[in-house]
Amino acid sequence: DPLPVPVAGLREAIGRAAGMLICTPEYAGTLPGSFKNLLDWTVGGVEIGDKPVGWVNAAAPGRGEGAEATLRSVLGYTGARVVDAACVKVPVERGMTGEDGLIADPEVRRRLGEVLALLAADDPA
Repeated sequence: DPLPVPVAGLREAIGRAAGMLICTPEYAGTLPGSFKNLLDWTVGGVEIGDKPVGWVNAAAPGRGEGAEATLRSVLGYTGARVVDAACVKVPVERGMTGEDGLIADPEVRRRLGEVLALLAADDPA
């Protein structure tokens, strides 16, 4: 059966990317259901295979382990190359964003920049 058009588009975009940075909160001890479903549609494809992947867990302090464990498990089925140094917890709490919805907190911005640099510098050799 052919893939639904949105799924084919997602896989095509992933295939063109040099790597992936995922940012997710935790919901009820795991990934949000809609996001988990999106990742499930990538299982069985070759688009993520061996691409460097990192994530920012934006869960509140003291939470997030369930989301990280689920994310690592699903990515294992895709063949992604998880860059551990680019997998961090950066809690984003109310008040850390500006009126435009973008992160305004300078420390959070600095940490996100570090994650992007680590992911971009990943060399599997």
